[in-house]
Amino acid sequence: MSERTEAIKRKLQELFAGETQVFPVTVKEVNEDEFTCSVLFDDELEYTDVRLRSVIDSAKQGFCFIPKVGSRIMVGRIANSEQLFVALFSEVDKVLLTSGSLELTIDQDKLELKKGEAILKQTEAGFTMIRSGEGLKKILEDLITAITQLTVPTGVGPSGMPINAAAFTAIKNRIGNLMEG
Repeated sequence: MSERTEAIKRKLQELFAGETQVFPVTVKEVNEDEFTCSVLFDDELEYTDVRLRSVIDSAKQGFCFIPKVGSRIMVGRIANSEQLFVALFSEVDKVLLTSGSLELTIDQDKLELKKGEAILKQTEAGFTMIRSGEGLKKILEDLITAITQLTVPTGVGPSGMPINAAAFTAIKNRIGNLMEG
């Protein structure tokens, strides 16, 4: 560490000695596996393992904001130690909630809810509903395809295709506008 960095660190320790401290920093990187981030104070002094949740334990569950790299956040010192936690955010990349087998993820691209094998997701392209690898869109499209190919036995042989098959095909296309996956 440079002499200037050491001087800044000493000044901070003197300034904050015996007090609860909260100060602004810039997010350098985020570790979503450990729910921590590295931050820079005054573009020079780096703090690592800053907590995004109350404990650094990837097995724990709960609620967590993931800050955007390069954004400004406020961090607080834990009991006058060198351990820090994120107190306030200016920009958030992702929001996570885990509880048992329930997982909720919200980011700029999607909103996704998982519970066991069931997934409900919304993106700009539409909604996805999947359970055990089977998607609602595919089921509905298969249903419409089967209806358009429907024939009925009659006394003189099988009937022809439904006369409104084009209407069913139009409905199938509308499903694609609403749903993905």
